[in-house]
Amino acid sequence: MTTIERVQQVEIRVKQAALLIEQKRKEIADLTQSLALVQMHNEELQKYADSYKEDTKLIEESIAKSLDTLDSIEGLDDLADFPAQQDFDAADNFGGGAAITDDDTSLDDLS
Repeated sequence: MTTIERVQQVEIRVKQAALLIEQKRKEIADLTQSLALVQMHNEELQKYADSYKEDTKLIEESIAKSLDTLDSIEGLDDLADFPAQQDFDAADNFGGGAAITDDDTSLDDLS
C-alpha cells in the first residue's frame, strides 16, 4: 500500500469519525430534550401528588370534625326508629336475589 492510499484511508476514516460524532451529538441533544420533558412532567406529577395529599388531609379532618359534632349531640343514638331505618336494615341484610350465578352463565350467553 502506498503512502497516497494510506492517506486516503485515513481521510475516509476521519470523515466517518466526524459523521459518527455528529450523529452522537444529535442523539445527546434529543436525549437531553427528552430528559427535560420527563423532568417537567415529573415536577407536575409531584405537585399533583402533593395537592392530592393536602386535599385528602383536609377531607379527613373535616370528616373527623363532623363525627365529633355528631358524637356531641345527645339523644342521636336513640333515634333507631326513624322511617328510613327499616330500609337501611333491609339493605344491610340483603344477601340474595334472582341474579344469574356463575354456574348459570356460559360463553354463548355472553356473545
